[in-house]
Amino acid sequence: MGTIIDLSKVMAGATWEEARTNLPEITTDMREKARQLEAERKQAQEDWETRTAGITELEIYGIAFPVEQWSCRFYVIGREVSKLIKKVLKKAYPGITFSVRYSSYAGGSSIDIYWTDGPPEKMVDRLVGIFEGATFDGMRDLKESVDSEVDSYPVHFGVDFISCVRTFSPESNAYLLQHINNKYAFRNDWQGRVDRDHRFNEVRGRLCVDSKGNRFFLKEG
Repeated sequence: MGTIIDLSKVMAGATWEEARTNLPEITTDMREKARQLEAERKQAQEDWETRTAGITELEIYGIAFPVEQWSCRFYVIGREVSKLIKKVLKKAYPGITFSVRYSSYAGGSSIDIYWTDGPPEKMVDRLVGIFEGATFDGMRDLKESVDSEVDSYPVHFGVDFISCVRTFSPESNAYLLQHINNKYAFRNDWQGRVDRDHRFNEVRGRLCVDSKGNRFFLKEG
């Protein structure tokens, strides 16, 4: 009869003979657990298919988008995510031109969003963050898949990460510089230049520019 050694018993001081465990007993238990898990998985899949029968699209931010079935969740391929983000940004910020670039590579995919002036990065981040399909833990150097909830359904968007990059027109940079010079007094030395750069970057993150070129600041916080 095949046997294995239970190392936990050995570590607790048992002899090798006392630590012997019958292999058939273990394999029988493991097979039973595997059968139970497989039965639960099949039942969950059947329940999901019954619940979502006939659903081929969902809606987010008032915009419909196509979905596919994928292991008890809906799935949206990367290029469709890119198209959806373009529609969402156009609806949220009419008149502002956004460049949405989708990239697929070994091990994942990403979307880069570029625009000039318009809304601050943090506002766009909040709007499109729901479309990210992964998180990254730098402490463990580990990427993990995540789902979002849309219309009470789990949806996996097929793009790992989304980055938002905003640039400023010369007019906006001049407006920012004039704003901080009027609001703050800076010394005429290297420390003054450091302070000016700090204030410039601070207020730049709150500057909004609408489609008509009107400029205003978000409240701090």
